[in-house]
Amino acid sequence: MKKKPSKPNSKIKPSGTISLYDRVELMKDAGANIILLAVGELDIDSPESAKNAGIRAIQDNFTRYTMTEGVRELRQAVAAYLQKQTNSNFNENNVLITNGCKQATYNLLISILNKRDEVIIPAPYYTSHPIQVELAGGKTVLVRTKREKDYQLSKAMLNKALTSKTRAMLITSPQNPTGALYNLNSLKIIADFVIENDLRLISDEIYSGIVYPPFKFESIQKNFPKLKERMLIANGFSKSFAMTGWRIGFAAGPAFSCSL
Repeated sequence: MKKKPSKPNSKIKPSGTISLYDRVELMKDAGANIILLAVGELDIDSPESAKNAGIRAIQDNFTRYTMTEGVRELRQAVAAYLQKQTNSNFNENNVLITNGCKQATYNLLISILNKRDEVIIPAPYYTSHPIQVELAGGKTVLVRTKREKDYQLSKAMLNKALTSKTRAMLITSPQNPTGALYNLNSLKIIADFVIENDLRLISDEIYSGIVYPPFKFESIQKNFPKLKERMLIANGFSKSFAMTGWRIGFAAGPAFSCSL
């Protein structure tokens, strides 16, 4: 029997960041002194309150199956957080707890894409996003932004990428890997483009809590509430709360999007 992966999986290339991380870890085990900048790992520890709560949960035997969409109290807390950040009326039914932000993004993609649907992604981009689009049956259309323009977007750039097969747009702000933030002008261009062309917008906001003055994270949903019914958010605890190894993320949006 020939042992070959499925056709979708045969397209997947190893993650460059993970490959480098694995290589450095092996070198560290061999005694090398290396500072690793390949992955988004913070130099602070998880909050004491989270660590203590985790220990207490194990001691209290809170280790059994939970609701598929996540513990209700956690979803309620995430909804309350999003209400403040996005000015939305999210409740627990709008939130899905996931195994990190990466799974949140993938779950959202497979909930909205049909085969050969196109997803517009500004470049530079997070390395996993185009692969996730392909695994969900879609096709990535890149919009290349420029460093000298602070990686901002224009209406002409988006219109050039638009086809009859365009289904969604996937943005990341603050961006990975550049760290750039979309300004209000770019966010308005994105919002108008999505609404005018009846698209879905997935916003990866995993770095939204790591922004320093004079810069400020601007929630596109808060600034453009007309996006409400087509807006999907992916986020998590890895960056803002230095909980990378805990693997806790969440997806949020209209209730139909969070049923996986």
